[in-house]
Amino acid sequence: MPALVVLFFVSVILLYYVLLYSQTRQKIIKSGELSAATSAEQIDKYLSVGIDMMQLECYSLNNMIRSGKSRQEINDFFVNQSSAISSITDGASEGLYGLIDGEYLDGIGWTPDTDYVPTERPWYIDARANIGRVAVVDPYLDLQTNTVMLTLSKTLCDATSVVAMDYSMERLQAITEEVAQAESDMEIVLDRKYQVIAHSDRAEVGKGYITEKDTFGGALVEKLRSTDDSFFSLRFGGADYIVYAVPVANDWLCLSVFNATNEFGQLRQMLFFTIVASFLVTAILLFILIHSNRKTQLARQLNEKTERAIAASRAKSHFLANMSHEIRTPINAVLGMNEMILRESENEDILTYSENIK
Repeated sequence: MPALVVLFFVSVILLYYVLLYSQTRQKIIKSGELSAATSAEQIDKYLSVGIDMMQLECYSLNNMIRSGKSRQEINDFFVNQSSAISSITDGASEGLYGLIDGEYLDGIGWTPDTDYVPTERPWYIDARANIGRVAVVDPYLDLQTNTVMLTLSKTLCDATSVVAMDYSMERLQAITEEVAQAESDMEIVLDRKYQVIAHSDRAEVGKGYITEKDTFGGALVEKLRSTDDSFFSLRFGGADYIVYAVPVANDWLCLSVFNATNEFGQLRQMLFFTIVASFLVTAILLFILIHSNRKTQLARQLNEKTERAIAASRAKSHFLANMSHEIRTPINAVLGMNEMILRESENEDILTYSENIK
C-alpha cells in the first residue's frame, strides 16, 4: 500500500511536470510570436516606403511615356528623382535606373560595361514576371560597400520598359539587432532561397543556410522546411531552441529564436531529483516493510513454537494423569489383598513375601 501511495504521488509529479513544461513552452512561443510580429511589422513598414516611392516614380514615368517625352527629358527625370530619393531615404537608395524604350538609363550616372545586358538582369526579369505590381528582387551582397541590397522594380505602361531602384538592407539589419536585444535571443530574416538577409549577428549576413551542413543555420532550415507550423522546437549542439516564423514581403521569413536550454534544463533537473527522491523514499519504505515483515514472521514462529510446547505439556500431563488413574486402581486392589494376607496368614514365608510386596 505505501508503494502504491508513492507511485500515485510520482504520477502526480510527472503530470505536474508535463503541465509546467507545456506552460513554459507556450510562454516562450508567445514571446516568439510577439518578437517575430514586431520585426515583420517594422520590415514591412520599411519596405513599404520604398515600394510607395517606386509606385510614385512609375506613375510619373508612365505619364511622361504617354505624353511622348523625349529620352533626354526622361533621363533628366531620373537624375533629379535620384537625388530626391537619396535625400528622402537618408542614403538607403542612390536613385533610379532602368531600361526605357530599349536604352539603359541611370540616375546616378553609372555607365555599365559593354557585356552588361539589362534584359538578363534579375531586376528586369522579375519586373516582367510581375507586371502590374512592384517586384521585390532577392537581396544581394554589394562587394564594394559590404552591405546587403535589394532591388525594387516595375514594368511601365509600354510593357517593355522597366524602372528599378536599389534599396539598402542596413535598416533591416538594425531592426533585427534591436529586437534581439529587447525581446529574443536571435532574429533572422531569410529570403525565399533561405539566404540570410539580416541577422542579429552580422557575421551571418549573406550566408546560404540551405547549403550548410552541421551548422545551426543548416539545422534551422532543415527543420523549417519539414514543418507547416508557425513555430517549432529545435535541438542543436546540446541546446534547446524554440523558433517562431512570420512571413514578410516577397515570401521572406522573419524568425525569432529563443534559447530555452536554461528553462527546460531546470525543469528536467527538478523532474530528475523528484524521481530520485521518490525512488529513495520507496526503497526506504520497502526496507522498513521487509524488516517489519521479518520480525512479524519471527514472532509468529515463536508463538507457534510456544503454543506447540504448551500443547505438548498439556498432552503429557493429561497422559500421565490418565495413566496414573489407570495404574492406581489395580495397584490398590493388589495392595488391599496383600494387606488381608498379612492380617490372616500365619505362615512365616508367606508373611515375608507379603511384606516384600508391601
